[in-house]
Amino acid sequence: MRLETSAGPLEDGDCLNAKEFLRRCKALLEPAKVELVEGIVQLDALRNSPQSIGPRSVIAGCLQRYAAATAGIRFAAQPAVLLDRENVVRPDGVLQILPDYRGGPDKDCIAGVPELIAEAIFSRGINDLRAKLTAYRRNGVREFIAWRVPESKVEWFQMDKGEYTLNLPGPNNTLSSRVFPGFVLNLTALLTHDQAGLARTLQARLNQPDHTAFVKRLAARRSGPG
Repeated sequence: MRLETSAGPLEDGDCLNAKEFLRRCKALLEPAKVELVEGIVQLDALRNSPQSIGPRSVIAGCLQRYAAATAGIRFAAQPAVLLDRENVVRPDGVLQILPDYRGGPDKDCIAGVPELIAEAIFSRGINDLRAKLTAYRRNGVREFIAWRVPESKVEWFQMDKGEYTLNLPGPNNTLSSRVFPGFVLNLTALLTHDQAGLARTLQARLNQPDHTAFVKRLAARRSGPG
């Protein structure tokens, strides 16, 4: 698979650094989902297909609802996430603590490490997932939600002492974030694209004291002007 750009082609399997990859991406003749993972260009035809729109919008909607209810948290849909010189990914959504609430510059292209990355994965191969896990672990991504759509499987990886462990479902087949109190996924609703069910489960958790306390902690850490 190959994409033509005015700055040179982007071909699946090419070896590039992040600077050159971003240069070619900016010159794309048409928008496309293309990533650089461990220095290798990845083009996923299935991820660019019309049937991928539903799962991608479902997982992004979950993150967006949480961010809207949590002052100090930014949601971004399909951002370019520059992790390091060999990794530029475009997940379906990220959650990130806003710079004003932790310090650091704000950029249009997310540079650095979002606390949580989520995406719907359409390839049945495991190699792409392993490569991303390696890159995310090395760069300190604290949580990664991988919805493997063809297998109807959700894997939520959480950082624990520098390694990823799987977040196991709790009551009512739900998974909850360690980093973002109140963020929960109803797996039954997610796998059936039940947006209303996902929203009900999330709202019930947002009403709990731990989410309120988290918002207060963020507000207390917010940096002032200048």
